Amino acid sequence: MKPTTTYDINPKLAYQFFLLAAVKVISYLIIPYDFFLGSATFSVIAGILQYNLQPIKFYPEYLELKFGPLGSKKFIKHNQITKLQKNTKNVFISFTDSKNVEQTIKIPFRLLTKEDFGFFIEELKEYVKLNRAKSS
Repeated sequence: MKPTTTYDINPKLAYQFFLLAAVKVISYLIIPYDFFLGSATFSVIAGILQYNLQPIKFYPEYLELKFGPLGSKKFIKHNQITKLQKNTKNVFISFTDSKNVEQTIKIPFRLLTKEDFGFFIEELKEYVKLNRAKSS
């Protein structure tokens, strides 16, 4: 099944790995320890994986969240989303799992660009409204 909407990660998060790799290569040129070169290679690979990451995907029936290249995926059905809260740094999505236990997931604003996060919030608000209308 193909996602209806996908959101790419904020490129600034991936650039941090590339900057770290550059610092490690410069450190290797100054102090030739193999550790610097090996960890620089790892940082470049991590940056490439992070840059290609799509942390949030909307499918017709559910939402998929994956916050890191090696992180596990979290699937939330649209009809399970109960509440949406925001503060200055994060968005909190409350949902009920298959055992009817309420859980909350925190999504940091820095994960997406400002524009993408605005679209993401609007899309989530629609599902919360639909679920409230169905429950009442």
